[in-house]
Amino acid sequence: SAGSRSLFDAQLKIDGIELGGTKVALTLWGKNLTNKDYVVRSIDFGALGYATTIYGDPRTYGMTLDMKF
Repeated sequence: SAGSRSLFDAQLKIDGIELGGTKVALTLWGKNLTNKDYVVRSIDFGALGYATTIYGDPRTYGMTLDMKF
């Protein structure tokens, strides 16, 4: 079992920006901002002598531009 975890995500959205006769929204976002290492799932094939662990995504960030046309 991967157990529980606490991650810090955030986003900031600026809406109603005039651009070329239309309005746009800009969203700045970040996930796992503390860059916490965590296990999503692990598998142990015991008798075969094989095990694997899948870790969660590292810190990611970016921006999204929404435009209606």
